[in-house]
Amino acid sequence: MEFGRALIKKRRLLEIDASEIDGEALSPREVAICREFLDDFALRRTDRELELEEEQRKHPERFKVSRRQLAAMVKREVGPLLGTQVDSEGGLVLTYEKPYQAWTITTEIDLGRSGYPLTYDHAIRARVSNANGYHEVLRPIISPMSWMGISGGATHWKYLRDETLSSVVKALSSFCAEFLQAVPLLLDGILSSN
Repeated sequence: MEFGRALIKKRRLLEIDASEIDGEALSPREVAICREFLDDFALRRTDRELELEEEQRKHPERFKVSRRQLAAMVKREVGPLLGTQVDSEGGLVLTYEKPYQAWTITTEIDLGRSGYPLTYDHAIRARVSNANGYHEVLRPIISPMSWMGISGGATHWKYLRDETLSSVVKALSSFCAEFLQAVPLLLDGILSSN
């Protein structure tokens, strides 16, 4: 329980880029718990990751995948779950929108612009803009990495190869489907302030 409270407090502080909230800061014990988890556990790479990193360093050509092929697979297998494709930023980022009540669920799938061969996240925005013309954002970056408190950012795949594309796209599809199935539980009863 102490571990969970420390991670939640650390996450809240990171979100607002502060060292304390209402006078409450991480205790030395909480700092140690977070450091142990984030520095020692989450950042400790497995033997398999080290092998892949070494292989990528020695044979980078093995990790070059066709963005066109990856985009086609994502559009075919994941796109239909995500709603309407609204942008593609020259094919590097596929953006989809799906309405739910007063909200729009936006999904961005980055096909290499971010430095990783595949990255994705969801955002929840109000469908109607406020008086200033801005759409209220309920949550800007939602992904399995942020769900677990490991990262505030998008989920990414670092070591893609042609032979792994199919299983990676299936995993992406699974993550998206799981999130979209949870949307009613997350949003029912929450009203936009617009």
